[in-house]
Amino acid sequence: MSQDMFSLIGLSEAPFRLGPDPSYFFRTEGHERALQRLYLSIEQKTGLDIVYGDYGTGKSTIAEILLQKYASRDDFIVGRITNPGVPTVFQFYKLLLDCFGVEVQGRSTLNYSRALEGFALDANLAENKNILLIIDEGESLSSTFIDVLRTILNFETPQQKFIQMTILAQLELIIKMKRKRNFVSRINMSYALNPLERDETKGLIEHRLHRAGWLGTPVWFPEETVDVIFEQSKGVPRSITSMCREGLNQAIINGDDYVSVATITPIAEEEARIYGERKITKI
Repeated sequence: MSQDMFSLIGLSEAPFRLGPDPSYFFRTEGHERALQRLYLSIEQKTGLDIVYGDYGTGKSTIAEILLQKYASRDDFIVGRITNPGVPTVFQFYKLLLDCFGVEVQGRSTLNYSRALEGFALDANLAENKNILLIIDEGESLSSTFIDVLRTILNFETPQQKFIQMTILAQLELIIKMKRKRNFVSRINMSYALNPLERDETKGLIEHRLHRAGWLGTPVWFPEETVDVIFEQSKGVPRSITSMCREGLNQAIINGDDYVSVATITPIAEEEARIYGERKITKI
């Protein structure tokens, strides 16, 4: 839908765009707690942190917030891997080095492993830099790649880790780590993101509308519409946002002053048809 259509209803831009945009991120108490614990751990150079959550619970946005916060600091070198699901160990090492902009002489896994260790050593001891590695979609990590990360966590002095590591993953990663006790023992902080409650669902909707220029009227999403969105989305922020986007678009097209239950119900049913029935449980 064109930008002009939103300006007709008093909005400066589309309020329900999908994607990890920190400016539209609705920080629930759980999200804020996760971020504050991550900040503390990263600043203290404690090594490995993992944030778990089902799909669409805000993990990628947290990754983007971390990237923006620390990439702007002179004392940090930040690398981000958005999908670690590559076929080989060599390619995984290449992902690691590429995300930090490290060029390597040679084309062997050993060359790449040594280059990563040398980079970490030089950055910490010679340049007095902190290295932060952010891995999104961590559930894609294979058993072998988990072993590689365990090795990287051994880059350290008695006082600090050379590479701070934050992994954001769906719950499948927990299953993969069950036999990796040496890796699990290195986890400094883990946190689980849960689906939103009903009041948080309403808060997310209104936060996004306000961010796009809404002044409080008209009430685009009445209470009964929010009830349907909460029930059908199961509190998953991405689903909430998707339903609201389609619902608001349809209301504008229809010339309605609000998103009615009649409008939102088929949208919710269509999302259920596309994604299937999902059982979202709190951790």
